[in-house]
Amino acid sequence: RNLGRSELGGVIFGCTARTMRECLTKQLFGLPAPHFVYVQHIGEGMPLFLFNYSQRKLYGIYEAAS
Repeated sequence: RNLGRSELGGVIFGCTARTMRECLTKQLFGLPAPHFVYVQHIGEGMPLFLFNYSQRKLYGIYEAAS
């Protein structure tokens, strides 16, 4: 936690089987409020991953657009 932009190599976002399609269709990932610090440090081109808690599978690599 509390990693700066230069220390953050990528971010893993979470979803469920119910929300995964919405994340991919809207190309919009999110995290609970306590993880807001990570979202602030995401820059264009940073690697992103999507973890589906229902399936226990990690998807990616995605690339941050902004």
